[in-house]
Amino acid sequence: KRGRPGPHRKESAKVTNQNCALTRSRILAVEDNDIDGFVLKLLLKKLGSQCVIAKSVAEAKTLLATEAFDLVFLDGYLPDGHGSELARFMRKTGVNAA
Repeated sequence: KRGRPGPHRKESAKVTNQNCALTRSRILAVEDNDIDGFVLKLLLKKLGSQCVIAKSVAEAKTLLATEAFDLVFLDGYLPDGHGSELARFMRKTGVNAA
């Protein structure tokens, strides 16, 4: 009986890339915390996405100017600014990412 879900056990959620919109997406994650960045990158990889981590607003701006991304995840508080600053920069410069 060990390992079988019962009323007191929950089945763990399984990350799959079946019918996932993120499959084969190129994602920029702006995150200064190494552990959070690692976990996000790992989960996105399991979904079939390629994830690039930027640890600051300046690094993210450089990457956005030179590379194309399908989606951008923004941290709120970064060493050199705030995620909302980067969102305004993206709108102002016409960066095309979700």
